[in-house]
Amino acid sequence: MRSLLLAGATIALLGSPAYAFNFGIISQVGSGNTTSGTQLIPATPIDQVWATNTQAGVTLGNNNHLRINQKAGKWSTNTAAGLQVGNGNYQNTDQETSNGTGFYTPPVCVRFFGCIIPSFPIPTHLNSNTAWTVQIGSVNYALTYQRGGTGPGNKSGTLQVGWANGSAVFQIGGNSQNTYQIGLLNASVTGQFGEGNKSTTLQIGALNGSATVQLGDDNKSTTIQGGALNGSFTGQFGDDNKATTAQVGVLNGAATLQVGEDNQAATVQGGAMNLALTGQVGANNEATTTQIGTHNVATTGQLGVGNESHVSQTGSGNTSEVSQASQHNWASVGQVGEGNTATLTQGTY
Repeated sequence: MRSLLLAGATIALLGSPAYAFNFGIISQVGSGNTTSGTQLIPATPIDQVWATNTQAGVTLGNNNHLRINQKAGKWSTNTAAGLQVGNGNYQNTDQETSNGTGFYTPPVCVRFFGCIIPSFPIPTHLNSNTAWTVQIGSVNYALTYQRGGTGPGNKSGTLQVGWANGSAVFQIGGNSQNTYQIGLLNASVTGQFGEGNKSTTLQIGALNGSATVQLGDDNKSTTIQGGALNGSFTGQFGDDNKATTAQVGVLNGAATLQVGEDNQAATVQGGAMNLALTGQVGANNEATTTQIGTHNVATTGQLGVGNESHVSQTGSGNTSEVSQASQHNWASVGQVGEGNTATLTQGTY
């Protein structure tokens, strides 16, 4: 069935050019539909003030493609929401802005000489983009790309219900990302570049995979996986990073890499044959690994000053290795079971 375009218009509020408002709704019922919605805010100074792009898309069927493109000026906002119900659907959301509020300074002009000091913008509050994606079905894929803003930053939320779903999010700015997947064979990739980033991934099912990369300051990442054969990777580069990974099932694997100062990593695994690797480079790092089951392997490496590591293993055949370099390091390893092996190395290298 052909796609139905219910609404897509640009409204000038109160007839004033100082407010630009785009609002669009796209609805598709059927299979094999493709729709692209584009919203643009002119880059003129007067239209950058109190300008807004808002677009929502709904698809019911299989193999539908929903594309949302939003581009705003310096002081504008983008908001996108998509709902897809069916199998083999694809949603691509592309947002760009460095929005917020601000003002332009008056120029300094001299008669016969013109304006010796031109007008220039003074932003007072910078925000960014907001995108929401909801997919219900199987073999769905969602891609969200946000860039702009150095204030509160971009916000993105993805919810996938089904199996063999995939989600990828790339954000540049002060970002916040939430990804929720329910089913099996799900995959989630989140890349954030900026300050104060936050990423949360929840996967329930089997054979889930999650990878999170954060570059900047004050990053936070939380990954929770429930099922079997789950895999998680978290990489953080900057200061004051915090990563928490919780896995429930069998054959789970978790790897955490942090580079900077005051990093914290906590990994909790419940099941059998789990693997946890934590690497920290900097000062005042803290790593805690807890494994419950059999044949677990935990390796923690810290390089810096004042590092602290705690490893607790319960079961049989567990192997733990902790290496710390520099001064004022503290480590404890507790193992309960048979055939366990623990290696602890501390010192200045």
